[in-house]
Amino acid sequence: MLDFRPWIVSGHQDLVSAFFKILAEKLPGTNRPRWIDRLLRGVRGTADPLLDAVATVAVVVDPTGGVASKAAATITGKTLNRMVDRFLTDSSLQAAYVKLCGVLKKTNKRFLVIIDDLDRLQKDEIRSIMQMVKTVGRLPSVIYLLAYDRRIVWASLDEGLTPERDGPNFGEKIVQQEIELPRPAKEDLLVILDSELSFLAGPTQDTTRWQILVRNGVWRWIRHPRDVQRLANAVKFSWPALEGEIDPQDLLVMEGMRLFDEAVFDWVRWNRDWLFRQNQYLLAEAKTRQVELKLLTDHLPERERERVLQMMAALFPGEYSMFGMQLQHESYSETVRRRGVGCKAGYDAYFSLYPSPNEVPKSVIDAAMANLTDEHFLVDLIKRYVEKKDRRQIPLVGRLLQEFAFRFTGGDRAMPTQQLLDALFKVGEAILSEDSDDEPFRISPRIAFAGLIREMMKVWGESEAGKHLEVAFVRSTSPMVNAEIFVARARELGVIPGGSGDLPLITTQSLHPLGNTLLSLIETAATDGRLVSAPFYWGILGAWKYLGGADAAKSWINANANTSAGFLSKLTLGLVGHSVGRRERTYIVHQLPDSDLYDLEAILAAAMKHLAGRELTKDARSRIEVVAEAIASHLNTNKKSSDSPTAE
Repeated sequence: MLDFRPWIVSGHQDLVSAFFKILAEKLPGTNRPRWIDRLLRGVRGTADPLLDAVATVAVVVDPTGGVASKAAATITGKTLNRMVDRFLTDSSLQAAYVKLCGVLKKTNKRFLVIIDDLDRLQKDEIRSIMQMVKTVGRLPSVIYLLAYDRRIVWASLDEGLTPERDGPNFGEKIVQQEIELPRPAKEDLLVILDSELSFLAGPTQDTTRWQILVRNGVWRWIRHPRDVQRLANAVKFSWPALEGEIDPQDLLVMEGMRLFDEAVFDWVRWNRDWLFRQNQYLLAEAKTRQVELKLLTDHLPERERERVLQMMAALFPGEYSMFGMQLQHESYSETVRRRGVGCKAGYDAYFSLYPSPNEVPKSVIDAAMANLTDEHFLVDLIKRYVEKKDRRQIPLVGRLLQEFAFRFTGGDRAMPTQQLLDALFKVGEAILSEDSDDEPFRISPRIAFAGLIREMMKVWGESEAGKHLEVAFVRSTSPMVNAEIFVARARELGVIPGGSGDLPLITTQSLHPLGNTLLSLIETAATDGRLVSAPFYWGILGAWKYLGGADAAKSWINANANTSAGFLSKLTLGLVGHSVGRRERTYIVHQLPDSDLYDLEAILAAAMKHLAGRELTKDARSRIEVVAEAIASHLNTNKKSSDSPTAE
């Protein structure tokens, strides 16, 4: 058998010469004398392919030196062109061909010449190979097996011919029997693909979402074994860079989209804001967003439009309705847990071939989930992410806590542990002190902290949640952390005003022991002076008033506000709201301080004192000025009202 691959050479002369050389090397007597090689190299560095091939054939058909010696005698001192002409006119390729036919007849052997990938050649090269097979290549005992795409090869051979002519075309004169390869079954191709990608570790492939992706994506793309190989090669390249950081099924579909649905892939690549409702699409109406989607659907063939949209809805379940689907097959929390491209972390990882520096790597979350009973591990991890910043220098701890929360929501959720709750209490002050809400509509570390604890308690249920909180309260040394969580639970139960209507996560009976522990912690810290070092006082004061009455808390405020500018600065943090998305914050007092807790005249006097000094930062000064103005306005209004004559 002779395997001839014409696409590795080019040009009519090279194709023919390469074929004869390979064929000759399969015959007896293929070892050409070294002196011929040296002589040929001496002509022009390396031998001309045609000259080299003819010399090889010459030795084979006349090993005694007849043709070869005559050839050698004519080589010395002649130019390459003259040598080629000499071979073609004297000891020519035609003469070698005739003698080669004689040798083949005497060998009593049959040769099968396989010419693969014929359709990969240029049109003129295709014609050259077919001409060679028809003329020069018609050797005795030699059979040709040509592998090609009929549409491409036939078009190349018939180019320039009159369409109306009668009789067989050029290809039909050469090929004696043409066989169509059987169409491979889709199921068999998928089995091959599954075997090629067996290294992918992922969820089971019997989910509804996966079936949608296969039916509307992979099933459309895979038609030939070559399609399987292309897709498998693409995934094999991407997976080592993204292993553990992206859902393997989503990676497979995205790579298939890149290879076989280029227009759809490009749309996904350049429409990140649309997919995640950011920037210009943050508050955009559905009609506005439909305009961008229409740019995609208008370029899709009508027969594929519905299938592409179903595939997109499975990849980006948060936008299922925009893609025209009636049912959402997956919640956003599930998308995040498996790190699909439908969440920002998965999307960014895929398009950068690396975990996004603005997200927490999935490997970190997976490690945390595997160590939920190791409090020291969890404390170290959370502390590290309090210090770790993204590209915008925003702490990543909020993203870390959100990732935790997603693991405790939706179907197949994880079970939280006491060790995780204790770790959150230990690192709570550092988390709650992060003041990095510089972007609008961004979840701050404070909100992420509260949200994670809520999700954990939801999983535990009212009774168990209270027990876990009681253990954490006793072990905690932070009045601020305990107070923040206590006030949130008391508001849910309606015993402290200001609740948001959320359902209670613990019972009223469970709140009492939490309050007893917290009040003791606050009073002890106030007595020994530690309470003033708390990052915030708002939750502490609200809990203190409810648990021990307002007088003790009010006295503590008055004792410290006048003496410490830092104390007053932290005190006002709970009294104002501020703008977001600006370099410098602007503050506003939505509601006057609670007169049960705050002596307004004493606070105003303390504010005027510290504003006259130089201890305050620019931001703290701005905040205290706003509070002072609000209190002064209120006091002046009351004074005018009391000074006005009463109507008789």
